[in-house]
Amino acid sequence: MRSVFLWLALFGTAIIIGWLAKEQTDLQKRIAALEAPGQSGVPKARSLAATRGPESLEPPVAETRRQMDEMRNAIQSLQTELADSREATVREAQARAAATARDETLAAINDASVNRISANRNFPSQQFVPHYSGGPKRSWGHEQATGAPDTRQAGDIPTAWASKNPDGGVEWLELDYERAVGVDSIRVMESHNPGAISKVAVIRPDGGEETVWEGNLADSARNELLQSDFKVPRNVQGQKVRVYVDTARVPGWNEIDAVQLVGKDGTQQWAVGSTASSSYSDP
Repeated sequence: MRSVFLWLALFGTAIIIGWLAKEQTDLQKRIAALEAPGQSGVPKARSLAATRGPESLEPPVAETRRQMDEMRNAIQSLQTELADSREATVREAQARAAATARDETLAAINDASVNRISANRNFPSQQFVPHYSGGPKRSWGHEQATGAPDTRQAGDIPTAWASKNPDGGVEWLELDYERAVGVDSIRVMESHNPGAISKVAVIRPDGGEETVWEGNLADSARNELLQSDFKVPRNVQGQKVRVYVDTARVPGWNEIDAVQLVGKDGTQQWAVGSTASSSYSDP
């Protein structure tokens, strides 16, 4: 609505400038007519004063010139105001467009309804891929999230990672992969009390985080195997992923069986290394 008023004000100012310019032209013509010599060679203003008396004289030339100068100044002032208003309107439109584009980008990243996050509640069990070489895996340790999914059914099962305490707030699970890729999506397999994931990030080589999704997942059944695909809508390179779980969102231990890194080149990698903010197996 504000933009409409601004454009109406600009239009009205332009009309006023046009009217003043016409009046200025008329005054210039009047001055020229008064200063032009008549048949006797005397300027018409003096001739009229001599023959008809001062009461019949048009406004003196000096007064007419003063009026024209005032009008010229008014036109210049309005033109300056018009230019400033146009510039302000353009700046406001550019800022509004930039804000709209930013809001649309954030909405696209966080909106689960535009196929950026897809859930498959019946993903097939796969054979364990023995990438992990750090010795026997601890029950519910973070290393349980390395390799392909090996938890065959939903439930509180030690072949998935679980934090030290349930319902204690935000915890995170970090996974390493064999090689860096342009990330297309991050696929998380949850095996117990799913739906508590609050953020997914790619860890850059400098250690900084590149958040690819942050928000709330749709409600899920309490015990089910759930696969969530977090699409990455921009160019992000990485070899390490961090999944944040807000354990207060879904009661009980929230367990993750595996996390897959899907590259834009079509490659699919299971994690070969891991760490976490805490694990149930910690002392």
